[in-house]
Amino acid sequence: MKNALLTCCVLPLVPNLRAASSTTGFASEPNEQIARKLRTYLGNLVAGVTWIVTGLTFTSPVHAVDLYSTGFNNPPFVLGVNTWAGTDGWMSNDTVAGIQGIVGDSSYQEAYLGFNTTSAASNYVYRKFNYDPVIQQNPMVDFGMDIAIRDSTNGKYDKFHLQIYNSAGEFLGGMYFSNSDLHIFKADGVTATDTGVKFTNDIRQRLTFSINFATNMWSASHNGTPLFTNSSFHGGTKSLNFGDITYLWAVATTGSPGNNYLTVDNLTISATSGGSPYATWQAGFFNSTQLANPAISGDNVDFDKDGIANLLEYLLGGSPTLPDSGLLPTLATTPVSGGRNLIVSYKRKLAATGVTYLIESNSALSSTWIPAIHGQNGVTIITTPVDAQTEQITATIPTAGAMGFARLRATR
Repeated sequence: MKNALLTCCVLPLVPNLRAASSTTGFASEPNEQIARKLRTYLGNLVAGVTWIVTGLTFTSPVHAVDLYSTGFNNPPFVLGVNTWAGTDGWMSNDTVAGIQGIVGDSSYQEAYLGFNTTSAASNYVYRKFNYDPVIQQNPMVDFGMDIAIRDSTNGKYDKFHLQIYNSAGEFLGGMYFSNSDLHIFKADGVTATDTGVKFTNDIRQRLTFSINFATNMWSASHNGTPLFTNSSFHGGTKSLNFGDITYLWAVATTGSPGNNYLTVDNLTISATSGGSPYATWQAGFFNSTQLANPAISGDNVDFDKDGIANLLEYLLGGSPTLPDSGLLPTLATTPVSGGRNLIVSYKRKLAATGVTYLIESNSALSSTWIPAIHGQNGVTIITTPVDAQTEQITATIPTAGAMGFARLRATR
Protein backbone atom coordinates (compact mmCIF):
# COMPACT_ATOMS: atom_id res chain seq x y z
CA MET A 1 0.00 0.00 0.00
CA LYS A 2 1.03 3.61 -0.43
CA ASN A 3 -0.41 6.92 0.61
CA ALA A 4 -1.33 9.59 -1.90
CA LEU A 5 -2.13 13.17 -0.93
CA LEU A 6 -4.49 14.66 -3.47
CA THR A 7 -4.89 18.43 -3.51
CA CYS A 8 -7.87 19.03 -5.71
CA CYS A 9 -9.10 22.57 -5.43
CA VAL A 10 -9.30 25.63 -3.25
CA LEU A 11 -12.49 27.65 -2.76
CA PRO A 12 -13.23 30.99 -1.03
CA LEU A 13 -13.86 30.61 2.67
CA VAL A 14 -15.61 33.89 3.46
CA PRO A 15 -17.78 35.47 0.75
CA ASN A 16 -17.27 39.20 0.17
CA LEU A 17 -14.46 39.63 2.68
CA ARG A 18 -13.91 43.14 1.27
CA ALA A 19 -17.07 44.24 3.11
CA ALA A 20 -16.58 42.12 6.27
CA SER A 21 -16.35 44.07 9.51
CA SER A 22 -14.60 43.23 12.75
CA THR A 23 -17.96 42.64 14.38
CA THR A 24 -18.38 39.41 12.43
CA GLY A 25 -15.45 37.76 14.17
CA PHE A 26 -13.62 37.43 10.83
CA ALA A 27 -10.73 39.51 9.57
CA SER A 28 -11.70 42.71 7.80
CA GLU A 29 -8.70 42.38 5.51
CA PRO A 30 -9.65 42.72 1.81
CA ASN A 31 -10.16 39.48 -0.04
CA GLU A 32 -7.30 40.20 -2.45
CA GLN A 33 -4.79 40.51 0.43
CA ILE A 34 -5.94 37.25 1.97
CA ALA A 35 -5.66 35.62 -1.44
CA ARG A 36 -2.09 36.84 -1.86
CA LYS A 37 -1.10 35.55 1.57
CA LEU A 38 -2.63 32.16 0.94
CA ARG A 39 -1.06 31.93 -2.50
CA THR A 40 2.29 32.51 -0.81
CA TYR A 41 1.46 29.85 1.77
CA LEU A 42 0.00 27.29 -0.59
CA GLY A 43 2.04 27.90 -3.72
CA ASN A 44 -0.22 27.73 -6.76
CA LEU A 45 -3.46 27.39 -4.76
CA VAL A 46 -5.96 30.22 -4.55
CA ALA A 47 -7.42 31.60 -1.31
CA GLY A 48 -9.86 29.78 0.86
CA VAL A 49 -10.90 26.24 1.56
CA THR A 50 -8.59 23.41 0.59
CA TRP A 51 -10.23 20.29 -0.82
CA ILE A 52 -7.92 17.36 -0.24
CA VAL A 53 -8.36 13.66 -0.82
CA THR A 54 -6.09 11.17 0.86
CA GLY A 55 -6.13 7.59 -0.33
CA LEU A 56 -4.59 4.17 0.00
CA THR A 57 -4.16 2.33 -3.28
CA PHE A 58 -5.03 -1.34 -3.47
CA THR A 59 -6.02 -3.94 -6.00
CA SER A 60 -8.66 -6.62 -5.84
CA PRO A 61 -8.81 -9.83 -7.84
CA VAL A 62 -11.18 -9.92 -10.79
CA HIS A 63 -13.94 -12.46 -10.35
CA ALA A 64 -16.91 -13.38 -12.51
CA VAL A 65 -20.47 -14.41 -11.76
CA ASP A 66 -22.44 -16.29 -14.40
CA LEU A 67 -25.90 -14.75 -14.39
CA TYR A 68 -27.42 -16.76 -17.23
CA SER A 69 -26.56 -19.04 -20.12
CA THR A 70 -28.73 -20.91 -22.59
CA GLY A 71 -28.65 -22.47 -26.03
CA PHE A 72 -32.48 -22.67 -26.02
CA ASN A 73 -32.16 -26.43 -26.19
CA ASN A 74 -34.54 -29.17 -25.04
CA PRO A 75 -34.77 -29.46 -22.12
CA PRO A 76 -36.19 -27.12 -21.04
CA PHE A 77 -37.15 -25.38 -24.29
CA VAL A 78 -39.36 -27.29 -26.72
CA LEU A 79 -39.92 -26.62 -30.41
CA GLY A 80 -43.11 -24.82 -31.31
CA VAL A 81 -45.00 -21.53 -31.21
CA ASN A 82 -45.56 -19.74 -27.91
CA THR A 83 -42.88 -21.85 -26.20
CA TRP A 84 -40.17 -19.28 -25.58
CA ALA A 85 -42.27 -17.42 -23.01
CA GLY A 86 -43.18 -19.54 -20.02
CA THR A 87 -39.87 -21.42 -20.05
CA ASP A 88 -36.86 -20.83 -17.82
CA GLY A 89 -38.16 -17.52 -16.52
CA TRP A 90 -38.94 -15.90 -19.89
CA MET A 91 -42.17 -13.91 -20.20
CA SER A 92 -44.04 -12.15 -23.00
CA ASN A 93 -46.94 -9.78 -23.55
CA ASP A 94 -48.38 -12.33 -26.03
CA THR A 95 -48.44 -16.06 -25.33
CA VAL A 96 -51.12 -17.15 -27.80
CA ALA A 97 -50.62 -15.52 -31.21
CA GLY A 98 -47.47 -17.42 -32.18
CA ILE A 99 -45.28 -14.33 -32.37
CA GLN A 100 -42.64 -16.02 -30.18
CA GLY A 101 -41.40 -19.57 -29.77
CA ILE A 102 -38.58 -22.01 -30.48
CA VAL A 103 -37.54 -23.06 -33.99
CA GLY A 104 -34.88 -25.45 -35.26
CA ASP A 105 -34.45 -29.15 -35.80
CA SER A 106 -32.80 -32.12 -34.14
CA SER A 107 -29.35 -30.53 -34.38
CA TYR A 108 -30.04 -27.08 -32.95
CA GLN A 109 -32.72 -24.79 -31.55
CA GLU A 110 -33.08 -21.04 -31.32
CA ALA A 111 -35.67 -18.62 -29.99
CA TYR A 112 -37.67 -16.40 -32.35
CA LEU A 113 -39.77 -13.23 -32.10
CA GLY A 114 -41.95 -11.99 -34.96
CA PHE A 115 -43.13 -13.64 -38.19
CA ASN A 116 -46.78 -14.31 -37.43
CA THR A 117 -49.31 -11.54 -37.89
CA THR A 118 -50.17 -9.22 -35.01
CA SER A 119 -52.43 -6.25 -34.46
CA ALA A 120 -50.19 -4.84 -31.74
CA ALA A 121 -47.73 -2.00 -32.35
CA SER A 122 -45.08 -4.02 -30.55
CA ASN A 123 -44.55 -7.40 -28.93
CA TYR A 124 -41.79 -8.46 -26.61
CA VAL A 125 -40.16 -11.27 -24.66
CA TYR A 126 -38.16 -10.60 -21.52
CA ARG A 127 -36.45 -12.21 -18.57
CA LYS A 128 -36.01 -10.60 -15.16
CA PHE A 129 -32.72 -10.61 -13.23
CA ASN A 130 -33.09 -7.78 -10.70
CA TYR A 131 -29.36 -7.75 -10.17
CA ASP A 132 -27.55 -4.70 -8.85
CA PRO A 133 -24.01 -4.95 -10.24
CA VAL A 134 -22.62 -2.10 -8.14
CA ILE A 135 -23.97 -3.35 -4.81
CA GLN A 136 -22.77 -6.85 -5.67
CA GLN A 137 -19.35 -5.34 -6.51
CA ASN A 138 -19.52 -6.76 -10.02
CA PRO A 139 -20.28 -3.56 -11.94
CA MET A 140 -19.30 -4.88 -15.39
CA VAL A 141 -22.00 -7.01 -17.02
CA ASP A 142 -21.04 -8.81 -20.24
CA PHE A 143 -23.58 -10.05 -22.79
CA GLY A 144 -23.11 -12.35 -25.77
CA MET A 145 -25.59 -13.86 -28.20
CA ASP A 146 -26.01 -15.15 -31.74
CA ILE A 147 -28.70 -13.15 -33.48
CA ALA A 148 -30.18 -12.91 -36.95
CA ILE A 149 -32.88 -10.82 -38.59
CA ARG A 150 -34.79 -13.10 -40.90
CA ASP A 151 -36.02 -11.02 -43.80
CA SER A 152 -39.60 -10.31 -44.83
CA THR A 153 -41.15 -11.80 -47.92
CA ASN A 154 -44.24 -9.57 -47.86
CA GLY A 155 -42.47 -6.27 -48.55
CA LYS A 156 -42.97 -4.88 -45.02
CA TYR A 157 -40.02 -4.23 -42.76
CA ASP A 158 -39.94 -3.67 -39.00
CA LYS A 159 -37.46 -2.99 -36.20
CA PHE A 160 -36.14 -5.42 -33.61
CA HIS A 161 -34.89 -4.06 -30.30
CA LEU A 162 -32.63 -5.40 -27.60
CA GLN A 163 -33.32 -3.45 -24.42
CA ILE A 164 -31.98 -3.29 -20.87
CA TYR A 165 -34.33 -2.18 -18.09
CA ASN A 166 -33.66 -1.53 -14.42
CA SER A 167 -35.46 -3.29 -11.57
CA ALA A 168 -38.09 -0.54 -11.51
CA GLY A 169 -39.05 -1.40 -15.09
CA GLU A 170 -37.46 1.74 -16.54
CA PHE A 171 -35.71 1.59 -19.91
CA LEU A 172 -32.00 2.36 -19.62
CA GLY A 173 -30.47 1.65 -23.00
CA GLY A 174 -30.10 -0.82 -25.81
CA MET A 175 -29.81 -1.34 -29.54
CA TYR A 176 -32.19 -1.91 -32.40
CA PHE A 177 -31.92 -3.41 -35.86
CA SER A 178 -33.84 -1.64 -38.61
CA ASN A 179 -34.87 -4.13 -41.26
CA SER A 180 -35.84 -1.33 -43.65
CA ASP A 181 -32.25 -0.13 -44.13
CA LEU A 182 -30.24 -2.84 -42.28
CA HIS A 183 -28.69 -0.29 -39.91
CA ILE A 184 -27.87 -0.92 -36.24
CA PHE A 185 -28.81 1.87 -33.83
CA LYS A 186 -27.73 2.61 -30.26
CA ALA A 187 -30.30 3.98 -27.79
CA ASP A 188 -29.59 5.53 -24.38
CA GLY A 189 -33.13 5.99 -23.11
CA VAL A 190 -33.26 9.53 -24.47
CA THR A 191 -31.98 9.49 -28.04
CA ALA A 192 -31.10 6.91 -30.69
CA THR A 193 -27.94 7.09 -32.78
CA ASP A 194 -26.99 5.23 -35.94
CA THR A 195 -23.79 3.26 -35.28
CA GLY A 196 -22.97 3.33 -38.99
CA VAL A 197 -22.71 -0.47 -39.03
CA LYS A 198 -25.06 -2.58 -41.15
CA PHE A 199 -26.15 -6.17 -40.66
CA THR A 200 -26.88 -8.88 -43.19
CA ASN A 201 -30.26 -10.60 -43.25
CA ASP A 202 -30.67 -14.31 -42.55
CA ILE A 203 -27.15 -14.85 -41.19
CA ARG A 204 -26.48 -15.60 -37.53
CA GLN A 205 -23.92 -13.12 -36.25
CA ARG A 206 -22.39 -12.71 -32.80
CA LEU A 207 -23.41 -9.64 -30.83
CA THR A 208 -21.39 -8.83 -27.70
CA PHE A 209 -21.60 -5.86 -25.40
CA SER A 210 -20.41 -4.87 -21.93
CA ILE A 211 -22.10 -2.40 -19.60
CA ASN A 212 -20.22 -0.79 -16.74
CA PHE A 213 -22.99 0.09 -14.29
CA ALA A 214 -20.53 1.96 -12.07
CA THR A 215 -19.40 4.39 -14.77
CA ASN A 216 -22.54 4.34 -16.98
CA MET A 217 -20.40 3.43 -19.98
CA TRP A 218 -20.64 0.57 -22.46
CA SER A 219 -19.04 -0.95 -25.55
CA ALA A 220 -20.42 -3.30 -28.20
CA SER A 221 -19.37 -5.22 -31.29
CA HIS A 222 -21.29 -7.03 -34.01
CA ASN A 223 -19.62 -10.06 -35.57
CA GLY A 224 -16.25 -8.64 -34.53
CA THR A 225 -16.94 -5.12 -35.85
CA PRO A 226 -17.00 -2.46 -33.12
CA LEU A 227 -20.33 -0.66 -32.88
CA PHE A 228 -19.15 1.81 -30.23
CA THR A 229 -16.52 1.94 -27.48
CA ASN A 230 -16.75 3.55 -24.03
CA SER A 231 -19.98 5.29 -24.94
CA SER A 232 -22.52 6.65 -22.46
CA PHE A 233 -25.04 3.91 -21.65
CA HIS A 234 -28.01 5.68 -20.06
CA GLY A 235 -28.71 9.28 -21.01
CA GLY A 236 -31.18 10.01 -18.22
CA THR A 237 -31.20 9.84 -14.44
CA LYS A 238 -32.74 6.40 -13.82
CA SER A 239 -31.26 3.97 -11.31
CA LEU A 240 -28.47 1.96 -12.89
CA ASN A 241 -29.00 -1.74 -12.23
CA PHE A 242 -29.78 -4.79 -14.32
CA GLY A 243 -33.51 -5.44 -14.02
CA ASP A 244 -34.21 -7.40 -17.19
CA ILE A 245 -33.23 -8.04 -20.78
CA THR A 246 -35.99 -7.54 -23.35
CA TYR A 247 -36.31 -8.41 -27.02
CA LEU A 248 -38.95 -6.26 -28.74
CA TRP A 249 -40.55 -6.40 -32.17
CA ALA A 250 -41.65 -2.89 -33.21
CA VAL A 251 -44.06 -2.98 -36.13
CA ALA A 252 -43.50 -0.13 -38.59
CA THR A 253 -47.18 0.10 -39.54
CA THR A 254 -49.56 -1.06 -36.84
CA GLY A 255 -51.89 -3.73 -38.15
CA SER A 256 -49.67 -4.43 -41.14
CA PRO A 257 -46.51 -6.15 -39.87
CA GLY A 258 -43.76 -7.69 -41.90
CA ASN A 259 -43.24 -11.42 -41.67
CA ASN A 260 -39.64 -10.74 -40.69
CA TYR A 261 -38.45 -12.09 -37.35
CA LEU A 262 -35.56 -12.10 -34.90
CA THR A 263 -33.74 -15.26 -33.79
CA VAL A 264 -31.57 -15.53 -30.67
CA ASP A 265 -29.24 -18.34 -29.63
CA ASN A 266 -26.29 -19.06 -27.34
CA LEU A 267 -27.11 -16.27 -24.92
CA THR A 268 -24.62 -15.65 -22.11
CA ILE A 269 -24.73 -13.01 -19.37
CA SER A 270 -22.03 -12.63 -16.73
CA ALA A 271 -20.92 -10.00 -14.24
CA THR A 272 -17.34 -9.19 -13.32
CA SER A 273 -15.74 -7.01 -10.72
CA GLY A 274 -12.97 -5.71 -12.92
CA GLY A 275 -11.04 -5.39 -9.65
CA SER A 276 -12.24 -2.77 -7.17
CA PRO A 277 -15.16 -0.50 -8.12
CA TYR A 278 -12.68 2.32 -8.44
CA ALA A 279 -10.45 0.24 -10.73
CA THR A 280 -13.50 -0.58 -12.84
CA TRP A 281 -14.34 3.12 -13.01
CA GLN A 282 -10.79 3.92 -14.10
CA ALA A 283 -10.98 1.28 -16.82
CA GLY A 284 -14.05 2.98 -18.20
CA PHE A 285 -12.03 6.11 -19.03
CA PHE A 286 -8.40 5.10 -19.49
CA ASN A 287 -6.91 2.59 -21.93
CA SER A 288 -4.50 -0.12 -20.81
CA THR A 289 -1.43 2.02 -21.50
CA GLN A 290 -2.84 4.92 -19.48
CA LEU A 291 -3.88 2.62 -16.64
CA ALA A 292 -0.33 1.35 -16.41
CA ASN A 293 1.00 4.91 -16.10
CA PRO A 294 0.31 6.43 -12.64
CA ALA A 295 1.26 9.84 -13.98
CA ILE A 296 -1.94 9.68 -16.04
CA SER A 297 -4.45 7.53 -14.16
CA GLY A 298 -3.06 7.80 -10.63
CA ASP A 299 -5.27 8.87 -7.76
CA ASN A 300 -3.65 12.28 -7.29
CA VAL A 301 -3.43 13.18 -10.98
CA ASP A 302 -5.64 15.87 -12.47
CA PHE A 303 -5.55 14.44 -15.99
CA ASP A 304 -8.13 16.80 -17.51
CA LYS A 305 -6.77 19.91 -15.71
CA ASP A 306 -10.10 20.90 -14.16
CA GLY A 307 -8.77 21.12 -10.61
CA ILE A 308 -10.21 17.74 -9.58
CA ALA A 309 -7.89 14.77 -9.09
CA ASN A 310 -8.94 11.35 -10.35
CA LEU A 311 -10.05 9.90 -7.01
CA LEU A 312 -12.22 12.94 -6.33
CA GLU A 313 -13.67 12.69 -9.86
CA TYR A 314 -14.78 9.17 -8.90
CA LEU A 315 -16.37 10.31 -5.64
CA LEU A 316 -18.16 13.30 -7.20
CA GLY A 317 -19.29 11.48 -10.33
CA GLY A 318 -17.06 13.31 -12.78
CA SER A 319 -15.03 12.24 -15.76
CA PRO A 320 -11.23 12.26 -15.41
CA THR A 321 -10.94 12.98 -19.13
CA LEU A 322 -13.52 15.77 -19.53
CA PRO A 323 -13.02 19.03 -17.57
CA ASP A 324 -15.90 19.96 -15.25
CA SER A 325 -14.94 22.17 -12.31
CA GLY A 326 -18.64 22.60 -11.54
CA LEU A 327 -18.48 19.33 -9.61
CA LEU A 328 -16.35 20.88 -6.87
CA PRO A 329 -17.87 21.34 -3.42
CA THR A 330 -19.35 24.74 -2.63
CA LEU A 331 -18.88 26.85 0.47
CA ALA A 332 -21.08 29.46 2.08
CA THR A 333 -20.98 31.16 5.48
CA THR A 334 -23.74 32.42 7.72
CA PRO A 335 -23.24 34.74 10.73
CA VAL A 336 -24.09 33.34 14.15
CA SER A 337 -23.49 34.58 17.67
CA GLY A 338 -19.76 34.56 18.33
CA GLY A 339 -18.67 33.68 14.80
CA ARG A 340 -19.95 32.07 11.62
CA ASN A 341 -21.07 28.71 10.33
CA LEU A 342 -19.23 27.19 7.40
CA ILE A 343 -21.70 25.46 5.10
CA VAL A 344 -19.99 22.91 2.89
CA SER A 345 -21.99 21.11 0.21
CA TYR A 346 -21.14 18.59 -2.48
CA LYS A 347 -22.83 15.91 -4.56
CA ARG A 348 -21.71 12.31 -4.36
CA LYS A 349 -22.44 9.50 -6.81
CA LEU A 350 -24.02 6.53 -5.07
CA ALA A 351 -22.08 4.19 -7.36
CA ALA A 352 -18.79 5.48 -5.91
CA THR A 353 -18.40 2.60 -3.47
CA GLY A 354 -15.17 1.48 -1.84
CA VAL A 355 -14.38 5.01 -0.65
CA THR A 356 -14.94 6.52 2.79
CA TYR A 357 -15.19 10.27 2.94
CA LEU A 358 -15.60 13.08 5.45
CA ILE A 359 -15.23 16.81 5.77
CA GLU A 360 -12.57 18.19 8.10
CA SER A 361 -12.00 21.74 9.30
CA ASN A 362 -9.59 23.87 11.31
CA SER A 363 -8.84 27.51 12.03
CA ALA A 364 -5.38 27.51 10.43
CA LEU A 365 -3.75 25.34 7.81
CA SER A 366 -0.98 24.48 10.28
CA SER A 367 -3.49 23.26 12.87
CA THR A 368 -4.87 19.77 13.42
CA TRP A 369 -7.74 18.91 11.12
CA ILE A 370 -10.95 18.11 13.02
CA PRO A 371 -13.45 15.67 11.45
CA ALA A 372 -16.93 17.10 10.95
CA ILE A 373 -19.15 14.51 12.64
CA HIS A 374 -22.89 14.99 12.87
CA GLY A 375 -23.96 15.85 16.41
CA GLN A 376 -20.46 16.67 17.65
CA ASN A 377 -19.18 20.20 18.31
CA GLY A 378 -22.36 21.66 16.89
CA VAL A 379 -21.86 20.04 13.48
CA THR A 380 -24.88 19.01 11.41
CA ILE A 381 -24.64 16.88 8.27
CA ILE A 382 -27.67 16.43 6.05
CA THR A 383 -27.86 13.98 3.16
CA THR A 384 -30.51 14.69 0.52
CA PRO A 385 -31.34 12.53 -2.54
CA VAL A 386 -30.82 14.40 -5.81
CA ASP A 387 -31.86 11.62 -8.17
CA ALA A 388 -31.57 7.86 -8.38
CA GLN A 389 -27.81 8.10 -8.88
CA THR A 390 -26.76 11.08 -6.74
CA GLU A 391 -27.06 12.46 -3.23
CA GLN A 392 -26.14 15.87 -1.85
CA ILE A 393 -24.22 16.13 1.40
CA THR A 394 -24.33 19.42 3.31
CA ALA A 395 -22.27 20.00 6.45
CA THR A 396 -22.72 23.00 8.74
CA ILE A 397 -19.63 23.62 10.88
CA PRO A 398 -19.48 26.30 13.60
CA THR A 399 -16.28 28.36 13.72
CA ALA A 400 -15.32 31.18 16.04
CA GLY A 401 -11.90 32.15 14.73
CA ALA A 402 -10.87 34.92 12.37
CA MET A 403 -10.10 32.32 9.70
CA GLY A 404 -11.41 28.90 8.92
CA PHE A 405 -10.61 26.11 6.52
CA ALA A 406 -12.32 22.92 5.41
CA ARG A 407 -11.35 19.98 3.29
CA LEU A 408 -12.92 16.86 1.87
CA ARG A 409 -11.00 13.70 2.73
CA ALA A 410 -11.59 10.37 1.01
CA THR A 411 -9.87 7.10 1.85
CA ARG A 412 -9.90 3.87 -0.08
